[in-house]
Amino acid sequence: MRTDHWQHEPLHQAVVAFFDQNTAQLITSPICIAEVLCLLGNPGNPAVLAAQNHLLPEDYARVADLTLVCLFERLDIAEILTLDSDFDVYRRFRRQPFCRIPLG
Repeated sequence: MRTDHWQHEPLHQAVVAFFDQNTAQLITSPICIAEVLCLLGNPGNPAVLAAQNHLLPEDYARVADLTLVCLFERLDIAEILTLDSDFDVYRRFRRQPFCRIPLG
């Protein structure tokens, strides 16, 4: 089984460079971590494996996105580091756009 497929993503090197050069404090939600584990395949965590049996892949993205919108509203943060273009459409407090941090 091939486990390095993520290294061939077009923005992989830009993401690696960002993390190598950036010292900012970053936040996320546990649901986003679960989504990443599922996207990477074989998450290994029994709770995540059990959840996989009940959710479609797009469900993880919807729930993960919602947790970030709520978290960023609660903390009143506009800047977000994501490759997910849905955050160009999402609004904080139903009116304020997110400011996606560019990579590369």
